[in-house]
Amino acid sequence: HNHISDWKHVQKLKHVRTFNVTDNGLKRIPDEFQGSLPHLSELNISGNKLETFPCLYWDDIKSLDVSKNKVESISAEALKTATSLETVNIKCNEVSSLPESLGQLTSLKELCLDYNKLQRLPCSGEEEEEEEEENVDAECETKTVDKKKKKKHECWAKLKCLQTLKVAYNKLKSIPGKIARARALTHLDASGNLLETIPGCLGRLPNLRELRFQQNKLIRIPKDLFRAGNKIRVLHLNNNQLTTLPT
Repeated sequence: HNHISDWKHVQKLKHVRTFNVTDNGLKRIPDEFQGSLPHLSELNISGNKLETFPCLYWDDIKSLDVSKNKVESISAEALKTATSLETVNIKCNEVSSLPESLGQLTSLKELCLDYNKLQRLPCSGEEEEEEEEENVDAECETKTVDKKKKKKHECWAKLKCLQTLKVAYNKLKSIPGKIARARALTHLDASGNLLETIPGCLGRLPNLRELRFQQNKLIRIPKDLFRAGNKIRVLHLNNNQLTTLPT
């Protein structure tokens, strides 16, 4: 634990690529960081007192750790400064929703949001509830009915590099089928939520290897999840309310 309040000398750290300022009582990234650390690639500001996702000052930063803070919101403005990020850890905060503008993080490979207060993911909610149940799988395809719907669902399609998504131990009641448009996804952990079912179109993801849905309220598993040709190797369904698996 530190209590650094004077950051003016950080401007001298011109060659630092990894900077760790954990457990320092920070409520925001110090103003002195702007224009400093020109080669910064990894920033760890976990264990502080940030209440919002920070705006970043570096064009080429690849990794950000803001876990164990008090982050409640993630603004579209902040995400505009984070488009180069490949790994983001927001574990153990108080985030209740994600903006549709999450799709701006086109380089993102891993996103960890375990132990937050998430109630929905982008493309969840009214626009999906209005769809006919028999059309859910069809909507998982890349086709769209009109431009208005396409705009709503493009968030996950833009995350072309996303491989790992962790949203365990939140308050999610559904996983949007549109998540299957993140075609590079290999690992999805949504354990410890309030899910009663999961979208069958996940079985269509060409690279999906691991699904974790333990400790939910699952009452059924869609048969499409087990479609021929899927590459799922790890599947956790323990501690749910299942009575059978699809044939």
